[in-house]
Amino acid sequence: MVRASNRSTVFASLTVAGRGALLVMYVFGIFHKINADFLNPATSCAVALWRRMPEPLRWLEGPLIDHMTVYGTFAAEGAIIWMLLTPRLRHYGVVAGILFHLLIALSGYAMYISFTMLSISLHTLFLDGESAKRIVASKGMNILRIRLFDPVYATIAYLLIAGLTLAAFAGNYSLVTLLALPMVLPFCVPVVRYGAPQKPPLSASRPRNNRPSVVIGAAVTAIFFANCSMPYLGLKSAQAINMFANLRLEGGTSNHLILSQPPGPFRYLEDIAEIENGGGDAGLDWYRRNDHAIVYYDLLVRLLNDPELVVSFTRGGRAFESVSAADLADDVSRLLHPAWVRKWFHFQPVSLDRPEPCGV
Repeated sequence: MVRASNRSTVFASLTVAGRGALLVMYVFGIFHKINADFLNPATSCAVALWRRMPEPLRWLEGPLIDHMTVYGTFAAEGAIIWMLLTPRLRHYGVVAGILFHLLIALSGYAMYISFTMLSISLHTLFLDGESAKRIVASKGMNILRIRLFDPVYATIAYLLIAGLTLAAFAGNYSLVTLLALPMVLPFCVPVVRYGAPQKPPLSASRPRNNRPSVVIGAAVTAIFFANCSMPYLGLKSAQAINMFANLRLEGGTSNHLILSQPPGPFRYLEDIAEIENGGGDAGLDWYRRNDHAIVYYDLLVRLLNDPELVVSFTRGGRAFESVSAADLADDVSRLLHPAWVRKWFHFQPVSLDRPEPCGV
């Protein structure tokens, strides 16, 4: 990147990394969901997200729809992977991925749109250079560029962005995505019309000096794959593409149908604590009010970061009353890593309900 002569060279070097990251996301987006509670319509996040869809989508309900949302998730993500890895179908995979993520983002369950826009950017990296040039030079894109300078169309665009922002602050996540659709959906049309590769894969032109792209891409893909595997090693449970997957690996249990044994060899996720008194800490009080446990490692970090904090909790059947970081100094010294290491350790709240309900 330092030697790059222009921005396009920098972006070209990141293409393989973006493609690898997206494929890893889809692989674990499927794998994490192979658990008993995601496949159970009574608890599945797929059903929970669908029930928060705007009308008229939410009017489609019943056992058949519930099972379609659960297994349709696997079918859609699997089909997108297949199309992205098949050169002649790749542009269809780009559009399918965009539409799939826009559909998910329509749910009012959570603020998905920022993640959706990131995924759209990563999908477009699967277009080859010649296809991208045809799309950019297409009649529709030229009209769009011209109209962006038209005061009427520019005003409409600004109003959409302003409305989207206000809806986000108001927590109306379905409306956020609906207002984004006019800015995203038109892009899908030229991708379908002009995104197909014109040359066989083996004869397609290759960028010169492709080594930085391959090195960066391989490193990012490997690191991201390792990161998403960490819950099954017992290392950490958050920021591993396992959100809204009903995956439960904490407390010495596993609801995964393939990796059905408790995670290991590391035992960080096995050791959890139930908060009885959060000492006025808003985060810990949330755990108590919502009947969630906290990974003990995470609790120790919170106490270390706030030496004045005094909490009460139950851990392994033993009650700890009014303790601080000083009272747990031995555990802090024995279990916690240096700050530069533990900042990579993030843990999700541990639901105490069974089966595992839909949550972050």
